[in-house]
Amino acid sequence: MAFFSKKEVVLSSPFAAQITYEGKPASGARIKRIIKWQSQVGEEDVAEADDQGHFSFPAVRDSWRQLLPAEFVVYQDIVVQYQGQEFKIWIGSKREEHEWSELGGRPINMQCELTDEIRRVDVKRGLLGTNCHWEGIEVR
Repeated sequence: MAFFSKKEVVLSSPFAAQITYEGKPASGARIKRIIKWQSQVGEEDVAEADDQGHFSFPAVRDSWRQLLPAEFVVYQDIVVQYQGQEFKIWIGSKREEHEWSELGGRPINMQCELTDEIRRVDVKRGLLGTNCHWEGIEVR
């Protein structure tokens, strides 16, 4: 029965940014992405910032069989370890299954200043707190 068939979902869109600390690239920073979905145990992956503070994560995909009643919800956290300190730069929930639904499109030139406070960002569906900024959103 097609109603119970599995479909591919995007748990986290690709993520690329430059991290700075007091305006300077956070070279060598360790960035950890935590994704929680369908269980309380989160999946983690790790990246390291290059000499200019740039890092990236690929998209994370899975298959999902929606059983009634069910709502698609993925919790996303991104934490940076730098100079013996830990900084949260992304705290969010993703409620749509397609790529780039976190912000309604692909963020252009994302930059995250570790010393900035987390702020709430209005998104179409879900919740997002971040200290990252971007020049615009490329809608796909």
